[in-house]
Amino acid sequence: MGDKGMNGGQLLKQANRLQRMGKLDEAISIYHQVIEINPNFAWTYYYLGDVFAKQKNLDEAVTNYQCAIDINPNLASFYQSLGETLLQQGKLKDAMAILQKASSINTEFSKKLSKLKNKIVKQFLTKAEKLNKDGIDKEAIEYFREAIAVNSEQSILVYCAYGDCLIKLQKFPEAEAIFGQIIQKYPKHLQGYKGYARVAAQTQKWELALTRWQTAIDKFPQDIGLQVQKGNVLINLCRFDEAEAVFLQLIENYPKHPQGYDGYGRVARGLGNWELALERWENAIHQLPQHFNFYVQKGNALINLSRYQEAEILFEEVTTTYPNHHQGYDGLARVSMQAQQWELALTRWQTAIDKFPNNLAFLAGKVNAYIELHRFDLAQDWVDRIFRDYPNHHQAYSLQERLLL
Repeated sequence: MGDKGMNGGQLLKQANRLQRMGKLDEAISIYHQVIEINPNFAWTYYYLGDVFAKQKNLDEAVTNYQCAIDINPNLASFYQSLGETLLQQGKLKDAMAILQKASSINTEFSKKLSKLKNKIVKQFLTKAEKLNKDGIDKEAIEYFREAIAVNSEQSILVYCAYGDCLIKLQKFPEAEAIFGQIIQKYPKHLQGYKGYARVAAQTQKWELALTRWQTAIDKFPQDIGLQVQKGNVLINLCRFDEAEAVFLQLIENYPKHPQGYDGYGRVARGLGNWELALERWENAIHQLPQHFNFYVQKGNALINLSRYQEAEILFEEVTTTYPNHHQGYDGLARVSMQAQQWELALTRWQTAIDKFPNNLAFLAGKVNAYIELHRFDLAQDWVDRIFRDYPNHHQAYSLQERLLL
């Protein structure tokens, strides 16, 4: 305990000595005595902040560092300690602002700030990537922006992740600007060109998308994905002969890759020629029997050809072979719907829901089956569930409109 006969300066020295010895609670008690004697001495609050920081009592540390700054706003070390504590609390933006202030007061702190910036940027990016992964894109974008603002010399992956977030939020002009910057900054990297073309495709500017995919192909002629995207755009432009040529070339050049066969089948589907589509999916299965999606596409072609029994057999095989894939269950239920076997469809949608309870398409399928059976009250109950679980999804509103018709 402090000797009450001591003056403030002597007590402060005693408290500092106790802090160095690790007697933190005793030091805190004496620092408070010093504050009672002289409440306007900034260093007392600073040292008290240090003790609380050592005890991991970060809120109290922040409070006392801020008190020190309020009394003497001209010492970089006060801002540095406050900024580093805010950093530990995960208050990255506040920490960055405080550390910038420290640097402006003392230029010698700039070197240390550079290292701290890298640490802050990593935390910004970790936060952004987690939010992005969790689908919280608006907040993720803010953290990407902050990371880039702190250090504009970020890697291409950071800029691409930022651009992808912007596309997901349909902020297309901003996304286009970001991918344009990537192309300028990293002209030898594929990602910028891909993102730039994707923006045009997302906005259904198909001619512009085609031009951009072709630019990317000219620069990276060996990339299969670019060829596939060009073919997809040609399908959307109903330029089926050109799309077919693209996918045939892919099959010829890469006979062990599924993309060419997949696109070749989709061209026939785009033409509405289901016999041709069926033939092409069967050939794809023959060439690459391990590729799951080809079986699903064959089943879809059989449904469109009203060959329900064959489609049913195929989707039953898919569910047996791939029990953890939802497409087989979906296919079986859709066969029943197309065949107007509503009770069977209802049973199959419920089986699918039991297996994949969070699949919105299955919930919607069950609602549609109830509507066809004129069981409107039950259909409404399931629409209410969809609204509850997916309040902003257009599917819920579409189903509600169908119920009101």
